Amino acid sequence: SVLHHWHRQGLPPDHLLRLLPSGKHDPDMLRLLALTLERGEWDTALAMWDGYLTAATATGLLPTTGPEIARVLLHMANLFPADPEAVLDTLEVDSEQQLRRRIRTGQLPACFDRAALLERARVADPVPQVERALVAHYDQWGDPKRAEAEAEAWRRAHPQDLEPLLYLIRAAERRG
Repeated sequence: SVLHHWHRQGLPPDHLLRLLPSGKHDPDMLRLLALTLERGEWDTALAMWDGYLTAATATGLLPTTGPEIARVLLHMANLFPADPEAVLDTLEVDSEQQLRRRIRTGQLPACFDRAALLERARVADPVPQVERALVAHYDQWGDPKRAEAEAEAWRRAHPQDLEPLLYLIRAAERRG
């Protein structure tokens, strides 16, 4: 309740974290704060989720691999706006290359690389939901060759799943 009202007043979360006991290191508090911030500030919520992952794996609350961490990583990737331009505008970069460069130099946290979050989720638990998100990400960001490569990898990993095959058929039709 306190978190919700604090956020509704437009107050920065950093001050609240300083007031709460073990705020920046308490996984439950970071998770609640991330959930609260999701309602309007996807980038701040994403940073809070990243802090939650760090704290939860450090304390043993979450394993470093498996479906639990993959689910959190997939949730984080789903926080990004659907429009790539909205992502670039919010992060104040002109292109995906500039975004990656700012992440490499430490000017932006690594959690702002959606593809890297999805790759981590796939390593943690290679389920079709993660594969689907990877294909959609590369398709959405205008990298059709990479999207097709991901769909092909998904098809090989899950031969019983028809969705990657359908994606590959549609991609081949687009190419003529």
